[in-house]
Amino acid sequence: MKNIHFIYFDVGGVIVKVGSALEALQEKTDKTLPEIQQALEKHASLGGKEEHLILENFKKELGLDFSGTYKDFVELFTGAFTPIEETHALIKELARTHSVGILSNTEPGVLENSIKLGNLPDVAYKTIVASCYEGVRKPSEAIYAIAEKKADTAPANILFIDDIEKNIEAAKARGWNGVVFDTKNPANSIKKIKELLN
Repeated sequence: MKNIHFIYFDVGGVIVKVGSALEALQEKTDKTLPEIQQALEKHASLGGKEEHLILENFKKELGLDFSGTYKDFVELFTGAFTPIEETHALIKELARTHSVGILSNTEPGVLENSIKLGNLPDVAYKTIVASCYEGVRKPSEAIYAIAEKKADTAPANILFIDDIEKNIEAAKARGWNGVVFDTKNPANSIKKIKELLN
């Protein structure tokens, strides 16, 4: 599809593996990994002005044994991310021929710290759409509308890559193109992406 010229990437499960980060939190609580993931998703849409509330909510909901600041929490979490090297190489390649952006459900400071640590590829992103700053999260239609406006192109010209099927389905409902990324098999997902672009 040669009409695709803007590509949005999700972060967790697409650009980085978050399993080690969840395990780092699990060491400080008695909750399971799915329970920790659910709590992260639940609070990801809180705004940047409520950072202290995010940590308080995590500590309350997860029984999290953590005495540091919210910044310390973000550094602990993002410091345990594992880059998916295949995606990093793909983004660097595509950034030479397409506009690329980030569309992520995330907490304040996570993307900024991930860029600083090199967990996100160092390219010129046209835009970054993060739930914590927009006040809405995937798969809400509102966040895709925001992302469309920031991409400044027609829905049919956008490709979205996310590891969660319902997020891709919501994008397709607006006329976007989409690929469900398989974190366990990046090579196969990247093959599908390239086939769409050729």
